[in-house]
Amino acid sequence: TSLYLSNSRQMFTYAFHFCGSREDAEDAVQDAFLSLVPKVSELRAMQADRVRAYLFTTLKHALWLAYRKKEKGEETERRAVLRDSPDADETPMFEYSFQDLAAALPHLSDKDQALLRMKYFLRIPDSEIAEQLHVKTGSVRTLTRRARQRLIVLMKEGRT
Repeated sequence: TSLYLSNSRQMFTYAFHFCGSREDAEDAVQDAFLSLVPKVSELRAMQADRVRAYLFTTLKHALWLAYRKKEKGEETERRAVLRDSPDADETPMFEYSFQDLAAALPHLSDKDQALLRMKYFLRIPDSEIAEQLHVKTGSVRTLTRRARQRLIVLMKEGRT
């Protein structure tokens, strides 16, 4: 308890500096102290300056683990959103009028517009598109699918 009371405020400040969130900083400090519970006897045998260094090293590890856990959760969430969203290849373009397409196209990024124009209007091969956009040839198909998804979302929303 005395170890917590004498160091938790400084550890919180340190953690808050890195994660920018009060809740995340508090969680990291708690996680750090919880991981130290089995090592209390070792900590009591250490000199004060070594204990402090050990506490902050433990906090750094707790922050790193929290960051990785959060990052993994965001990646899982992003994949779920992509999985649950309709694939552009499954949505036929003929369901939309040419006017819808022409009105929505300018709302895409310049790169998406160029990609779709080269692929569908100019019928340029993927290898040449890749060269012009400075991407790998294998990436053209993925970029095209994503650009079509964004275009379809715009047309569904009626952003014309």
